[in-house]
Amino acid sequence: MAEAISYCYWTIPEKTGFLTKGIMLVRAAFRKIAGRIMYAEKLISDVNSSTPARSPAYVQKEKYVTGNELSQLVPSIDFDSLVGMDRQMKAVDALLLNMDSEEDGLGEMGICGGERVGKTTLARCVYQKISPQFQDHYYFEYETAHSSLGIGSTCLLEKIARAGLSEKVAVRPGKVVKLELERFGELVNANLGHRKVLLIVDIHLNATGQLENIRNIARRFGPGSRLIYVTQSNRVLLKCGVKHLYKVETLRYDEALQLFSQVAFKQEHVPREYFRLSIRSVLITGRIPLTLKVFGSFLRGKTVSEWESELCRLEASQDNCVAKVSSYIGNAFS
Repeated sequence: MAEAISYCYWTIPEKTGFLTKGIMLVRAAFRKIAGRIMYAEKLISDVNSSTPARSPAYVQKEKYVTGNELSQLVPSIDFDSLVGMDRQMKAVDALLLNMDSEEDGLGEMGICGGERVGKTTLARCVYQKISPQFQDHYYFEYETAHSSLGIGSTCLLEKIARAGLSEKVAVRPGKVVKLELERFGELVNANLGHRKVLLIVDIHLNATGQLENIRNIARRFGPGSRLIYVTQSNRVLLKCGVKHLYKVETLRYDEALQLFSQVAFKQEHVPREYFRLSIRSVLITGRIPLTLKVFGSFLRGKTVSEWESELCRLEASQDNCVAKVSSYIGNAFS
C-alpha cells in the first residue's frame, strides 16, 4: 500500500487541493490493488484449467478420507424436516448422554431395526449432529453383499490408517503408498491413540468376530471415543455385551400419514376426498418410510377411481403387502 501511494503521489499536480489530492491517492491505491487481484484470479484460473479431471475410480476411493473432511462427502441432512426424526433423535441423544456419564474410555452404541425403517438415515443425522464434538470422525457404510469378516477388520483398519496418512502427508491422486498390514495398527495408534474419535460403521453384522474386530480397532482411539454400530439385528450386539441399543421402529400412524401426504400430494395434509384411501395406503405399506415414499410417488396424480383400483388389487393379494407393493410398483415402472 505504501508503495502504491508513494508512486501515485508524484503524478498529482502540485496545485491540487488537499482534499482532492487525498481522494486521488485513495483511488490510485484501489486501482493498483484491483489490478493485483485480477492478476491473481488469472493465475488461479490457469492452474484450475491445467489440473486433470479425476477419474471416477479415484472419486470412489475418496469416499474414505480423513474424518474431518468426510462431513463434506456425507450428504447434509436437515433432520428437523424429516418426519419422525426429531422424536428418534431425542431418544438417541438420551442414550448418548447416558453413555457420556458412564464411559470414560470407548463408548459403544448400536442402532438396529428392520429393513427400510430408516437406520442409515438416523445414523447420518446422528453423525452430522455430534461429529463436531470429536477431533476426528469416520462414517463407513458397507453393502450387505460385501460385509464379510475381512471387510470388518483388516480392510477397515487399512482405510482408517490411509485416511490419517493422507491427512498428514497429502497423498497425490494416482500415487499409491504401499504399507505393510502390520503397520496399519501402528499408524492408527500414532495418529489417533491420543485423540477423541467418532466411528460409525453401517454394516450387516452376522458374526461376533466381525464386531470384535471392529471393536479392537476402535480401542486404539483416545479416551472419550465413541463407536456406533448400524445393523439390522441386535443379536450380535447383545451377545458381545453392547449395552446401549436403540431400535428404530416404523413411523407412528400420524407420522406415516404426514410423510405419505408430502410425497403423494406435495402438501402436509391429505385432501378430504383422498383421506380414507390414504389411510388404507398407510396400512398397506406397513408405515415403512421408504415404502411410503415409493407408493406415494406411484399414486401421485392418479384419480380417486385409480387409487381405489390399485388398493383393491393389493389388498386382495395373499402375499406380504409390503413386498407386494414393492414388486407391483417395480413392474409398473418397468
